[in-house]
Amino acid sequence: MKLKQNNIKDVDEDLTILFKVVDKLEKRIATLEKVLESHAKCIGRLAHEKENVKTWETTNTSGDKTIWVGRK
Repeated sequence: MKLKQNNIKDVDEDLTILFKVVDKLEKRIATLEKVLESHAKCIGRLAHEKENVKTWETTNTSGDKTIWVGRK
């Protein structure tokens, strides 16, 4: 009978360890999802801003070229 009780204790300990590992992994995945969402928003904003930016080149009276950047 002692053998069975020890096995049950071992299984309980193993399950406890397993649940802790799974919990940590779930937390890390949740954090990564938040970071990914944040980066996607930033990339979307940058792409939108890039669409709204206009550049043009001019030459002044001394022959130097100037590049201008502005909104469309």
